[in-house]
This record gives sequence, structure tokens and C-alpha cells, in this order.
Amino acid sequence: MMNPQPKISVIVPIYMIETYLTDCIQSIMKQTYTNLEIILVDDGSKDNCPQICDQMAEIDDRIIVIHKENGGLVSARKAGLKVATGEYATYVDGDDFIEPHYYETMMHAILTSSSDIVIAGYCRDYYQNSISFIPKLPEKTYEGEAIKNLYCEMLSYGEFYDAKISTYLWNKLFRRELLLKWQNIVDDTIFIGEDAAVIYPMLLDCQRIHVIHDTEYHYRQRADSMLKGIHSYNREVTNLNQLYQHLLSIFQKANPKYHLPQQLDDYILSLFLVRTGAFIRKGESMHFILDDMIQNKKIAIYSAGTFGQMLFYQLKKQTTSQLVSWYDEDALDYQKDGLEVKRIEEIEKDTFDLLIIASLSPTYIKNTIESLRLEPSQVCTFNFTNDLKKRLFNQYLLSK
Repeated sequence: MMNPQPKISVIVPIYMIETYLTDCIQSIMKQTYTNLEIILVDDGSKDNCPQICDQMAEIDDRIIVIHKENGGLVSARKAGLKVATGEYATYVDGDDFIEPHYYETMMHAILTSSSDIVIAGYCRDYYQNSISFIPKLPEKTYEGEAIKNLYCEMLSYGEFYDAKISTYLWNKLFRRELLLKWQNIVDDTIFIGEDAAVIYPMLLDCQRIHVIHDTEYHYRQRADSMLKGIHSYNREVTNLNQLYQHLLSIFQKANPKYHLPQQLDDYILSLFLVRTGAFIRKGESMHFILDDMIQNKKIAIYSAGTFGQMLFYQLKKQTTSQLVSWYDEDALDYQKDGLEVKRIEEIEKDTFDLLIIASLSPTYIKNTIESLRLEPSQVCTFNFTNDLKKRLFNQYLLSK
């Protein structure tokens, strides 16, 4: 008897994540939506991941295992898609996990709306803390004029920098042929923004996009992965330029009313600032872009995400100011990973001249200032005029 459910190909790129892999695979196997094809792509992992994949395949005949030489995330995703046969396809990162009804929810949404893509929310898990993030768009189907309006702000909107649609591929479900088309044109050597290189061009190729606010995908935030992808300054700039050229070549062919090249500038510049800690190279030395504001002052940092970590390590090296404190709401968890982070309650006890809020989101910065009840003179924020953005982009990105 034929299964009336359309098949979903679930592709799991895997590299050096043996601690989390079994939980990830089991969470897919336990889905209430059962017509799945689970494709495990071992990207040349040197730990026990290959053996775990083979063992799981013996348990569930829906599992297909691919062992390949290490080629990076893009090549692993392509390898999985090459053998996929589902009408729909999606990705799960091998260190994440999903709740039992996740694909049932996603499939119901994509079928009832007759959409090309369904976009959901997700949870960010860090130790015992789980924070839900829902899409910034209302729950509904976007088509016609609504989808055109969406294109005008999908990558960056409002003040610098915010995206209406997250870059992530793993919290979305796609028609497989659409994903295959846009994944395959991404060069295997793109190592920054691998998700963005696919999702934003693909969105331009959709007739209908459906948004739901479910948060049944669990993104596992790991301290050992937050900074492992940060390389030398020149390599970061080279990799960012490769992503920029890939997306620009597509965006320049789109309707100019969408302002996609301008959105792209904001996105690439934000990646540059986060991944360098807002430090730029001048000659042989690195300089903080807000050097003039922090000269000869006692500095504290708020937020211990990737941006905050890069900022902390960069500021520790410089001598023009004194770094005295670092705060985050999840300080106790970050301390378990060896980071020198304090609880936010200690801000009132400590002495510093300026608090740098490690975020590029104007909304986040505004809310943080209000919640901490700080005077404007106590805060150092990243405010980017169009002239400053253009200068930074041309001088430190496009010139490389």
C-alpha cells in the first residue's frame, strides 16, 4: 500500500560531533511524521561519527549513510541532496535536535498553504537554558505583492542591522527541486554564510512562502564551536568577499525596487564587524573602530556571544584603554566553559567608565540600556551612519 504522505529527505552534515550525534539522529527517527529519508553525510570525520552513523543505519532502514572526504559544509549538503529522493527536503545540523512533532507541523504548513518554503522559529539551547526565537514576520502565506514587499527587507531593514528572515537553513522546509537548484550553484569553498548563500537567492525564486511561529528545532549553542571558525583577519576578509560576490551576482539581476545590493552591504559589513570584534587593520596593527571613544578609559563589555567574545579577546590585547569587566545574563553557563564573564547584577557594584554593548541591533541596544538603567554617557554603542558604513566597506572589505 502506498504511503499517502509525501516523503521528506532529512540531510544531516556531520563532522567531529560524536558527543551529540546519537541524540540528533534519534530525534529524527522518533518523528511522528514517518515518511522520512534520513541521509547522514559523514564529511571525513576523524572521531567516532562514522561508526555511529553505520550503527544507526542498522537500526532504521530509512537511514542512508554517505562517507566522504572532508570538504566542508557546502560539499556535505550537496552530497546529501544528490541522493535525496523526497518531494521535500531539509537539513539538521548534527549537534542539534528536534521535537517529535516538528516535521508533522512543518509538512502540514507547507501542504495546506501550497508553499515552496515554510519558515519556522527555533530554540537556542545553552546548557539548561532554552530561549525561543520566533520569526519577525506574522504567521501567514506570503505571495503576490506581499512577497515583493518581503524582498525589500528580508536581509536588512530599519536601522543597521536586522533581517526579517533568518539566514538559517535548518529551521525551514523546502521543495527538494528548489533547494537542489540553489544549493548546487554555491561554491564548495564558501566557508562563511553558507546558509545565506542559499536561502536568499532561493526566496527570490518562490511563488509562495509560509511563516509559522513554532519553535520545535533546537539549535545547540556550544562554546567549543563559537570561535573555532574565526581565522586570520585577511582570511576572514577573503571569505567574506567570496560570499559577497556570490550573492551580489544574483541580487544585481533582481528588481532594483527590492534594494537587495544595499541590504547585502549591511549584512556583509555586520559579519565583518562581528567576526573581527569590530577591529580593523591599519598597516601591521589592529585598531578598534571606536578607539577615539575608549582612549584612556576603563571599559566593560555586555554580551558574551560571538561578537562579545571577539571583542573581549581583541580589547585584552590593546593598551589604549583598560578592560575591567565582562557581563552576560548567562554568565554562570559561560563560566563553565572557562570564560571570564560576570553576572549582570554585578554591574551596579563595579566601576567602569564605559560599557560597550556587543550588538549591532539598535533594538537590542535600546532594550539593554533601558533594562540596565544606564545613563547615555555610560554606554558605548555601535551607531553606523551611511557614510561610515560605505567607508568601512570600501576600505576594509572591497579593497582586499
